[in-house]
Amino acid sequence: MIAELQDMIGAGTLEVVSGQAGLTVNPTRPSQSVAEETLTAENDSLRLLLEQAGIDAKLLLAQAGIDAKEREAADKLQKLVLGELHHRIKNTLATVSAIASLKPSDRHQRSACAASH
Repeated sequence: MIAELQDMIGAGTLEVVSGQAGLTVNPTRPSQSVAEETLTAENDSLRLLLEQAGIDAKLLLAQAGIDAKEREAADKLQKLVLGELHHRIKNTLATVSAIASLKPSDRHQRSACAASH
């Protein structure tokens, strides 16, 4: 993510602050693990980079949320269409199988019956 931001606005424009540098356990939250502290430091570093780049983090997250919702809706629609297609193919194959399994005498009787109606 940091590399992508640097590519967008130019290398050397942003100051990268390491999430590991100066990592200390917060005495107000002694139950917080080192992993949580690292994640918090990385989030703070990302917020700083976004601020330096002039990117609104809330807007960026909102756009990502919209994209995710659109993708989720498209996935649901695709599953629905594929389910319907599968159902229709099964019905078609069942019809073909039923026609193929008819005896020649049954076929003549059915065609004669259909012709009389």
